[in-house]
Order: sequence, then C-alpha cells, then structure tokens
Amino acid sequence: MRGIVALALFVSACGGILRAGTPDAQDNWMALHAKAVDAIGRKDLQEALALLTRCGELAQTPVEIGVAANDRGLALLQTGQLKEARQSLLKALDIWKTTQDTDGRFAQTSVILAEVDRDLGDYAPAEQQLRDALAKIPASEPLKGANLEAKALALDDLGDLLREEGRAAEARLLLAEVGRLNGVSWRRVAEADVALAELDGDAHKWDESTAEWNEVIDLAHTHSDSGLEAVANRGIGQAWLDRGDPARAAPLLRSALATFESNPSANAGQFAPTLTCLAQLYMGENKLALAEDALTKALNEDERMLGNTNPQVAVVLEMLGDTLSRRNQMELARQHLDRAAHIIAGTFGEQSTLTGAAFASWGVIEERANYPARAAELFQKALGLIRPGADTTSNTLRLTVLRHYAEVLKATHHKQEANAVLAQVKGFSER
Repeated sequence: MRGIVALALFVSACGGILRAGTPDAQDNWMALHAKAVDAIGRKDLQEALALLTRCGELAQTPVEIGVAANDRGLALLQTGQLKEARQSLLKALDIWKTTQDTDGRFAQTSVILAEVDRDLGDYAPAEQQLRDALAKIPASEPLKGANLEAKALALDDLGDLLREEGRAAEARLLLAEVGRLNGVSWRRVAEADVALAELDGDAHKWDESTAEWNEVIDLAHTHSDSGLEAVANRGIGQAWLDRGDPARAAPLLRSALATFESNPSANAGQFAPTLTCLAQLYMGENKLALAEDALTKALNEDERMLGNTNPQVAVVLEMLGDTLSRRNQMELARQHLDRAAHIIAGTFGEQSTLTGAAFASWGVIEERANYPARAAELFQKALGLIRPGADTTSNTLRLTVLRHYAEVLKATHHKQEANAVLAQVKGFSER
C-alpha cells in the first residue's frame, strides 16, 4: 500500500497563517510556498526543494518555519534523500510541540516521518511516531477537517506497517476503524481498502481480498485515478497468481506495469512490487531468465528508493536467490539469501519470527536444489525462532517447516530424528 499512502500524503496547508511584517512580505512567502506546492504536484522536486529552502529563509513565524520544514521533508522523501528528510521533519515536529496545533500538523508531520523511518528499515521508531501522532489528535468527536484526515492517515499507515510485520489482528482493527470515521476522504478509505485486501490475500482469503480490490477499483473509476486502478489490478493479479491461475493473472499484471511505466506520477513506489509479481508469474512458467531480469530491475529500483537495508529489499533478494538457484547458480543465490536474512534480522531482531521465516525460505531453496544437509541446518535455525503459540500464522508456518525438516532428515538418513519431528507434526495437526 505504501505508494498509495500516497506520497500524495499532503503538503501542509497554509490557511490561517498570520505573520508579522508587511502584507507584501506575507504575500511573497505565501506565493513562494504556493509555487512549491505546485512544483510538488508536477513532480518537479528539484524546483520544489529550491523554493521550500527559500521559504525557510524568508519565514518569520514559527508556523511558517514549521510548514517549510515539513514540506521540504516531504519533497526530500520523494527524491530518496531519507536522512536529510528526517532532519527536516524533526525540525518541524520540534516547532509543532511549541505551537497551538489546531490543524493536526503534529500528526501529519509524524506520519511523514514514520514513512521515512520505515523506508530506512527502522520499524520500531516508525511505529512509535504513528502512535504518538494518534495520541496527539483530539479525542473529542466528531473529528473534522485536518484532524480527521490526520487520524485516518495515521491509522492507515500504522495498520499497513503492522501488516508488513505479520501482526495481522492488530492491523485489521486499525484499518477497520478508518471506515467508521464519518466524513473521511475517499483516498483514506481507498488506502484502508488496499491494506485490508493485502491482509486478506496474505491469509489466502481470496474472495474477501478480491471484493476489497474491486471496491478500490470502483473508487478509482469514480475519481479518475489510473494509478489507484493499476494498484488494484496488480493486487487482483497477485491473487489469481497465488490461487494457481496465471492465465488470469498475466493481463492484469502487465496492464498495471504499463501504467506505472507510462505515468511516473502513478508510480509512487509501485513499479518494483509489480515487477516482483511478474517475476513470480515467469517462475511459474519456468521462464527463469525473464524472472531474473524482472527481479534485478525490481532490486535496483527498491535499493534506489528505499536504500540497501529495507525489508522490501530482502523480499526481492529472497526471490532472486530462488530464481538463481533454479538456474544452478547456487553460490550467487546463497549470497542473496544470506543478505536477505541479515536485513530481516537487523530490522526485526535476530530472535524474531520473521527472521525464522527467512531461514525457512532459504531452507526450502536448499532442499529443492538437493542440498538436504544444508537445508536441515536452516530448518533447525528456523524452528528455534518460530515458536508454537496462540498466533495462527506462526503455528501454520511452524507446521510447514516441521514437514520440510522431516523430509530432509530422512534424506540425510536420520530416520529416528525424522520420526520424532513427524510426531510433532501429528500433534500439531490434531489440535
């Protein structure tokens, strides 16, 4: 969903800004800022940055300084200058802490800062920023205007972040809350629907996911948003692919890619995810050279947009490692898989379930490439991290890994150990 959390996010509104000095000075600042807003809308980010830097120099009131810093941070985020964006946004936040905030500015800036932290792979501070944003929004009902949009945006972004971390139940509660906000904009509703569709797709609830994607398409048609429609086409294509129907997936995925290639303003981080979907299609058709090419382009795009240590980069590295292993390039495949595991461990912790899942994926690749001893080591590592508990997703993953582990133990002539693992499988299945 993250490209939808629309680096259209918003540019901070200037309505109601009052300043000392002459009317001409005020008009000059306002006119300069309006030009910067227009430049961001046209994706002329270098012009926008120059104008916003000048706005910061001319600013006379705390609100003007904060708006200029916030909007410069947004423009820097869109150009991939994440560390510089973070500094500018922190400056804006410091100002909002000392000013009367009736327009949800603290929450709005916090959401953009969370996007930066997430792109840097720093998920814990991103989550905290979003929770701080929600805590700052007035609790009085009914919310309206900027505060309403800020709450919906923070809920959308936090729900999608938790979904990506595998915290599905928490994510669903937050995303469902967006739909209950009276008067919220259609774009915030679309973002929530996108995240819910992806959440249901992750859980293999295909009918629910497809229905949510179709709601997104209806909104896209109503508001003439070709980029949003392309996102939904990619989502439905992914669903058909996961359901084992590549013939229905292919035209949807190709249509989505064509939109993102031809319309940069609709791209907003969607190009690489669409390439990975097409790579999955090519792998299913055993067109491994095409899959490798698509994944290499996706990896380059993600590294350019997100840096080298973002978890999304790890996802592409795992897929590329899988493709290379199928092309008998195991050493190069292992380099990619090792790097992916380190990224996941660095982001979510060496003892996390997601790190265990990364080792499990690597193990499956080694098993398929007929390296059962190496696969057994990786499955054993994974099982040490994917612990049984109340989480259905983790339990399902653990059960899958146990079955693979039993098979590679048999292949390495450890029959007694394999039988012990199969007994665990049976115990899980009978629960």
